[in-house]
Amino acid sequence: MSEQSEQSKAQDPDRPTASERDSAGANAGSESYTDHLRQALLSPDTNFETGHRSDRSHAVLDVAIYAGVVFLAALFARITGYSGWDFEFGYLLDAAKGVLTIGIALAAAVAGLGAYGSRVGTSHSTGFYLEKLGAGLLLPAILLVAAIGLDILDARIHAWFRGLSVAFVYVLVFGLAYRYAAPGRLKVAAGFLAGFYILYRLLALLF
Repeated sequence: MSEQSEQSKAQDPDRPTASERDSAGANAGSESYTDHLRQALLSPDTNFETGHRSDRSHAVLDVAIYAGVVFLAALFARITGYSGWDFEFGYLLDAAKGVLTIGIALAAAVAGLGAYGSRVGTSHSTGFYLEKLGAGLLLPAILLVAAIGLDILDARIHAWFRGLSVAFVYVLVFGLAYRYAAPGRLKVAAGFLAGFYILYRLLALLF
């Protein structure tokens, strides 16, 4: 336990330390994944309360669902294209690259948030940020599902939903920085957002 955690514990014995809060996430298995989804979609604010922890496996499933939807959205965008329906094996590789692009950028954001928080004394483990990130990615996933449906129906506004999905991911990264890693520090949160955006765009060029 760090010196800062010991001081906080001394001031308020009933207040859990950062390590205690983080370990709670790995053991919070009282709710089913269905309950978790219902809460994340109907009462999303609850998931972003600092003291709220969910099962770590739920967060992994959230991220996996988002990754799967990103893959399908990229694949259908290739299949439908501008010249009608078509399929090539290379489309699968392109879709996988899309998942890697956003996945690496999000992993870097989670690692960066945890590292910065530890340095300034607002430490939460990467597991904590994974839980918050997973719950937050459900809405972008839903928007992408809507985009896929509109893409199949050849409705051009599918691009709006794709763009809105990415915008919500940017908002999520900014919110995690501003709420947890650097509370009340707008410049730091904006820096995390800019770093995520630049990394994401560089990876998109690389892949």
